[in-house]
Amino acid sequence: MPARTGLIAHVLNLTVLVLIPIVIIHIYSSGFSLVGATSVCFLYCILFLKLWSYVQVNLWCRKEISIISSKIHLRRQSLSTSKISSMVKHEEIQEEEELHLVQYPNNLSLKDLYYFILAPTLCYELNFPRTERVRKRFLLKRLFEVLILVQVMMSLFQQWIIPSVKNSLIPFSGIFIGFLELKL
Repeated sequence: MPARTGLIAHVLNLTVLVLIPIVIIHIYSSGFSLVGATSVCFLYCILFLKLWSYVQVNLWCRKEISIISSKIHLRRQSLSTSKISSMVKHEEIQEEEELHLVQYPNNLSLKDLYYFILAPTLCYELNFPRTERVRKRFLLKRLFEVLILVQVMMSLFQQWIIPSVKNSLIPFSGIFIGFLELKL
């Protein structure tokens, strides 16, 4: 029953999330420019995809835990002393690595959700790969690439697309006037 309630809540939440900007923009259409309305819809679309990913990954984790807990525990084989000592060493190494890893039920927090929403990715992971430091040179290089590409796109729009659209609108206005003259 709680799973069904959660499913209904997720579907309702995501539906409202998609419909809110569309309804608001439709009602207050004079208050939004084309660029503003497109930007708002784009941001809400990204938020929808992020929340969908968050829900699906947590669903997969929940199903995996239920599958593991439903398995029948079989009797273990006998172990030799050498196997036990090697396993203990291996487990100690794994425990040190796992200290910083988040596992399924512990990731369901607002802090984790907000981190994912602000992270530049659409795919949710329980543990995002991170470096120990911020690579400033890499970051500046990517920022520079974005700025240059935006400038190139703007120049292409101004050079070819905007004049083409303006020139194509002129003949259409003449066609409509011609049709009106024929009808009258």
